[in-house]
Amino acid sequence: MSKGDKAKRKNGLTYAEAGVDIDAGNLMVEKIKPLVRATRRPGADGE
Repeated sequence: MSKGDKAKRKNGLTYAEAGVDIDAGNLMVEKIKPLVRATRRPGADGE
């Protein structure tokens, strides 16, 4: 392991470096909200 690899490991990865796109995830959540709402039934949620 090189010195650069050790420094990176010590500081950890960012979500982006791990392949996670937060903006894309948030957009997906917004797009599926109407679909999720359509599945509501009395007694089927925690509220």
